[in-house]
Amino acid sequence: MHLSPPHLTIALYADVPEEDSFAGLCAAALSKGCVSDGVVEMAPWDAGFELSSLVGRTWPRSGTDPSRQYAEGRIVEAVLSVKRYGPVVATYQYAPPGERHPVHLTMSARALGWPDELLSKQDRHAAAAMAAWTRSLLEEACRRCDPAYAGIGVEFWLPTPSQLAGDQLPSEVYVSRRLLPADLAACFEGGQIVQWEHGVFHSGCAPFIRRTLPDLQARLRRASRSLAKALGRR
Repeated sequence: MHLSPPHLTIALYADVPEEDSFAGLCAAALSKGCVSDGVVEMAPWDAGFELSSLVGRTWPRSGTDPSRQYAEGRIVEAVLSVKRYGPVVATYQYAPPGERHPVHLTMSARALGWPDELLSKQDRHAAAAMAAWTRSLLEEACRRCDPAYAGIGVEFWLPTPSQLAGDQLPSEVYVSRRLLPADLAACFEGGQIVQWEHGVFHSGCAPFIRRTLPDLQARLRRASRSLAKALGRR
């Protein structure tokens, strides 16, 4: 499925089996207005992979609900759509051997993918509306899946635990209360910090908040290292 760039991604890393978090993420998308044509890509349950596009043997299956699981194979990709924003692809992100895959939804970012200063007033309103919808979808996914951490961003992959120390989180980050680092809030000082059912959502970039935080990239690198340390103490 070709999606026009730039790409907006909603991703989560869960403690539960990754196929459960994939189904939960699809269920959240369906509850927020996405629809499925029932055609998915499946792979054998015993097929190991680092990247879902490199599984090897896959086959399409029609009449399928991507929020369910099936004995004949694991769903590794599902194409949904939402009226306002077009196609939404659910799949697995890259994971090094031995780690769970983050699961994600990806779509064309539209106006949300461009710097605020390049947007017209109409485009700013459109970007803000899309930001609100994706945030609502992530909140529902976190309620259903209770992931360790999750995020929203443009042209990003959510780091796995082993990648966190040398990578950086996106500007919109959710962390479960069971591992929430005490110093994470300081990384988003001046942004928005919101309590959700199982954890805390941190926001640092317009249009999710009014103005993008200064020195945002440095803040996100500190946040990533802080979360890596918290995971290492578990």
